[in-house]
Amino acid sequence: MPIEDLRTPNQRLRTTTVETTTTGPSSDDYARRATVQTTTTAPVDDEYAGRTEVAPTIGPDNDSYAPRVRADSTGPSNGEYARRVTVFVAGIVQALIIVRIVLLLFDARASNGLVAIITNVSGVFVAPFQGVLHTNALSTAGSVLDVAAIVALIGWTLVEGLVIAGIGIFRREPA
Repeated sequence: MPIEDLRTPNQRLRTTTVETTTTGPSSDDYARRATVQTTTTAPVDDEYAGRTEVAPTIGPDNDSYAPRVRADSTGPSNGEYARRVTVFVAGIVQALIIVRIVLLLFDARASNGLVAIITNVSGVFVAPFQGVLHTNALSTAGSVLDVAAIVALIGWTLVEGLVIAGIGIFRREPA
């Protein structure tokens, strides 16, 4: 008996059919179905023919079948958090100063509670820049252009840029 004849009784042809249905953007928007058939020759024991194979369980005893997935936590670094906080705080300060300029330009009533709060809070940020120029405000018919507030807006924007540049120097992120 030839050697090939000894091997063939223990082998059978297996046909595996895998059907997948995918939907997605297409011209007619119908589901597309793909059927793939593979035929393999593998040794089959007659005792176990017709049984389905169950994948081995993953556990502390059987770690060899565990998928090797690397779970990286991709979040912002501490330097990025510091930069975001700086931009947020500076944005609030800049928004308050801009609202102050607009309110004074349109001659808003100082007796209104909201106008008073915005002018008082933004006054804290404008105060360091008062007196930088010879005139702090230009007024005409009740409308006031707060020049000190414009200088403060420019000044706080420069401070924000310097702080962000300083944070960028100490960041430990790969280039």
